[in-house]
Amino acid sequence: MRKDIIMTTYFVRKQNFHVTKLFQLMDRLFRELVGVYQIAGKRLFLKYLFAICKRINRVVDEKSLKPADDLMAGKKICLRHFDKQVTVDSKHFGLVREIYCSKIYFPPLSGFEIKDTDTVVDLGCNVGIFTVLSAKIARQVIALDAQSKFLDDLKGNLSQNNCLDKVKIQLALVGSKTGAFAEESLLRTASHYNYLPPKMSMEDICQLQKLDKIDFLKIDIEGSEFDLFLESNVWLEVVGRIAMEVHQKYGELNSIIRILQDWGFQIWLRDKNGIFVDDLKDSLGYLYAHRNSENKCCRSCQKIKT
Repeated sequence: MRKDIIMTTYFVRKQNFHVTKLFQLMDRLFRELVGVYQIAGKRLFLKYLFAICKRINRVVDEKSLKPADDLMAGKKICLRHFDKQVTVDSKHFGLVREIYCSKIYFPPLSGFEIKDTDTVVDLGCNVGIFTVLSAKIARQVIALDAQSKFLDDLKGNLSQNNCLDKVKIQLALVGSKTGAFAEESLLRTASHYNYLPPKMSMEDICQLQKLDKIDFLKIDIEGSEFDLFLESNVWLEVVGRIAMEVHQKYGELNSIIRILQDWGFQIWLRDKNGIFVDDLKDSLGYLYAHRNSENKCCRSCQKIKT
């Protein structure tokens, strides 16, 4: 009798687990589609809905919308976000969906909007989907990536949106001791590698680009963030907000959280489904950090000399 009760409890819990996962998947899909409709409009929304239906088996098996994203390639698309019109090649639709529709770097938290007086640093800019939107709004943007072939697409996207003059572009590998590019052989075999980038610290970047403040720092550097924060952190004195993709297989997230809290930042975590959580359970998630003007750095530290 006791064995039957244990087995029944096990199967009920297992069933509830699968129901919860299915609910999370459906909720995420709904929010993704609402985001596409809001940013891309009815016509592109219907095209994307058709792409999902066409690749529905792969979407379900992979638990990802990437198979549908791949069907969107073919021509340039016009989007509207934060009252700014952005034109991009539809081959980048997956990035557009993540950054504009899912708002992975624009959480629904007070103070994470980009302002027209801001200096924005896009660390891990890729082809510039985040960079373009930032350049449409902010005073200036510094865009960096470790893969040199991304930079041509970046310049093209900036040019067709008439904001190339507001962006300083830098090839650089930041946080070179951890992450996907911790070994030179891995970098050389990366999808958009052409030649080796210089290894730079955030202090190097601030001095080279003459930055005395970074209002908004976006970070997506494939696990290099752990080395970035374990180096000298004097540069955090000039940072106001951080939106970062976290790759937990390369390091201990709590070490970054402790450093940021020590420098006066308030922290929020968000999982890959867009849900705010106390701890990240999966290997991929997002961290947001904000220091209000009245919440000054709690350490006596020397400002970066530019």
